[in-house]
This record gives sequence, structure tokens and C-alpha cells, in this order.
Amino acid sequence: MSGLAKVLHARGWEVTGSDIARSRRAAELADLGIRVSFGHREENLDGAELVVFSSAIPRENVELVAARRRGLPVLPRMEMLKRLLKEREALGVAGTNGKSTTTAMLAFLLDRAGLAPSFIIGAACPSLGGNARWSEGRHLVAEIDESDGYFTELELDLAVITNIGIDHLNNYGSPEAVYRAFRAFARRSKRLILNSDDGPSRRLRGELGREVLTFGLERPADLMAKELEQQGFTTHFRLVFRGEELNEVLLPAPGRHNVANALAAMLAGWAVGLELEKMAQAIRDFTLPERRFQVLHNDQVVIIDDYAHLPEEIEANLLAIREGWRPKRVIALFQPHRFSRVRDIDFAHSFGLVDRVIVTEIYPAGESPIPGVDATRLVRALRQEGKRVDYIPDKEEIIALLRDELRPGDFLISFGAGDLWEVSHRLASSLEKR
Repeated sequence: MSGLAKVLHARGWEVTGSDIARSRRAAELADLGIRVSFGHREENLDGAELVVFSSAIPRENVELVAARRRGLPVLPRMEMLKRLLKEREALGVAGTNGKSTTTAMLAFLLDRAGLAPSFIIGAACPSLGGNARWSEGRHLVAEIDESDGYFTELELDLAVITNIGIDHLNNYGSPEAVYRAFRAFARRSKRLILNSDDGPSRRLRGELGREVLTFGLERPADLMAKELEQQGFTTHFRLVFRGEELNEVLLPAPGRHNVANALAAMLAGWAVGLELEKMAQAIRDFTLPERRFQVLHNDQVVIIDDYAHLPEEIEANLLAIREGWRPKRVIALFQPHRFSRVRDIDFAHSFGLVDRVIVTEIYPAGESPIPGVDATRLVRALRQEGKRVDYIPDKEEIIALLRDELRPGDFLISFGAGDLWEVSHRLASSLEKR
């Protein structure tokens, strides 16, 4: 939503908004001259001609109810994005995992090539100066969120699907319904890029009956990575395009999952006219978006904050830690995100590579509690897997515990899409002072 606000403001619209609490993102909007109110009230609508809302906002929200009563046009966020995409050559990145990073990489490569793309990304990227921009270039690069189902109405010039996994079952009801939504999205795109290593994407390719571009690390694809070697935060690999070996790539990001993200972004860049050799050089200067394996402390003890909140994302990050650092001990903090995810998704096998897990309370993200679903449900499942698990709902207690317990050689990573980042940031700050 903040990205949309920035773009509309840059195009000359008068933009206001409201949120439940103050945040860094709201402060950024205020610095641009965008008025943000805290707390939802009908008077926040005064002077408005159009209301755009996030799928996180319930239908009974006081401002939405008032907007409909006043007869104001009310648009879902994705519908507003759809209107913007029609004004540019539309490049969209969808998928269950990795879409923020892939979108940022693609926008960065276009920017490095001097094409001045506009972009809207779900996370701020240091390499791009933020999470959104409206520029004079012909491309608009957008992260496409599948959570509410509206993405099936988009018509893109080029679509990337990083993978098709299990998520948002509170909206879709079943994994098959998730797959059908991605299939509908793919069919409306003019050109399509798919992950050859992802089973549902291979199924999609077979059902579409049309030419698509592919990327992958294991199975044959148009663009592949070979000879991967990770050293700490950097991953080296050899770029192979349709069987021809090209440059060695030095990717300043850890793990096979980030190599796959880079392949998807470079293949999309190639599809719109960029040279693979030049992109392989340019991506050396890329910086991951915030909360994507974000380094907070790296001196005897390593502390990382990461947005990962799904099993595949957690496993990919933990594998990168084990392969790139081989630490004495890996400790994971995990804040489950949404009651429905804890109910619908199995996290019990996600922490197989850690020595210790600390689980805190579920971050509701606007959801109401579900009877019988709480964080202790996950704790019990992890203990059945033989993991050392502590359930600590109080953030202050977590900080105090780890401040005393962390020792040289430890690697601590916090996982969650909620507010657990406060713990890892404060813990890193206290270690810096020490």
C-alpha cells in the first residue's frame, strides 16, 4: 500500500491514508507530504474521491463502510495496481516464495541498464532507494501478490512465477484452488517465465500448451546455474543459457533459493532486451531487500533477520546457513504468522537444521483467533520431531535470555512476517554496545 501511495503521489495525485499504528513506512510517506492518520475513523475520508484498500482490511472497517455509504468508488489494492500497469510495459513477478527479491533484482537490472523503470515492491530495496518509484522509463516492474485472488485479473506483458506452493488456504480452501488461480494468472500474460525445478510449475507448463521461458538449477531449462559454491554471504555459480556456458556470477546473497531468484530476474531481463553477460556483471552490486537475510550483527555471533514465514522459505535459509558458515550452533526464533497458517500448514519439519528453536506467540495480521489454534500447537509438533523448543511469548524475556546465552560461534536467525524483527534488532544493538 505504501508503494502505491508513493507512485500515485509522484504522478500528481493528492494521497492520504490511515493505519492502525505508527511505523517507519508511514514516516516515509509523511516525509513526502502524504498525510497518514492513525486509527480508522470516518472523518479520514473527508475530501476523498476514491478509496483504495488492502486485503488485510475487513469489510466491516469503519472507513470502508462509510465510503460505500457516501457512494465513493472503492477499489481493492490490486485493481489500482492493474490501472497503473496498463500505462507501462507491465512486468510482474508472482509466486509463493521469493517474489520480493526477484522483483527487486529485475528492477535493479533494468535500472543498471539505464532504462529507468518504475517499480512497486513489497519490501524496500537499498539498491533501488526504496520500495517504489514512478519514472520516465517504459517498464513498470511489480510484485504480484496472490493472497486475495485478485491477481487473476491482471494482464501482463511478461509474467514471472517463481514457484507455486501452499499458502493462503484461508482464502483458497485447497492447494488445487491455489494452483488454478496461478494457472488463470498465467493464461492472461503475453509472455511467461516458469521455474523448471518446481513441480506445479512443470504441470502448468504442460497444461498451457504454449511456449514459455524456464529457469532452474536441477532440471533442464533455458537459463541454468551450474557449479554453485557458497562462501558466507556470497554465492558463486556458472551461468548457462540453452546449453552454452556464459559468465561466472558472483551473487552477493546466500543460498540456492537466491540463485533461483537471480536466474528468474536475469531471464526476464533477457526477455525484454538486456544482455545476459552484462546482467551477470551488474548483479554483483545488488543488495537484498530489507528483512531478506538482513545482517544485524556479524562479530563472533551472527544475527540475521528474515521475513520467511513459510516452511520452504525457512528450510532454504537454514540450508544456506549450514552450507555457507558451518556454525557451531544455529538458533532460530520463529513468530508464526496468522492463525490460519498454523492451522493449515505443517511447520514441524521446517527446523531440521537448527539446534534450538524459540517460538513466540502467533502474529494475527488482522485475523481473529481460531479455537484450538495457538503457538503451543506448533511447539508440540516440533518437540515430537526431537527438537529443543522453548515457547516464550514475551519479547523482553527472549531478549534477556539470549543476551546471556549467546556465545562465540552461534548463528541466530529470526523468522516471521510480523513484528519479531524488533527482538533481533534490539538484541543485535545490545551486543554492539557490549
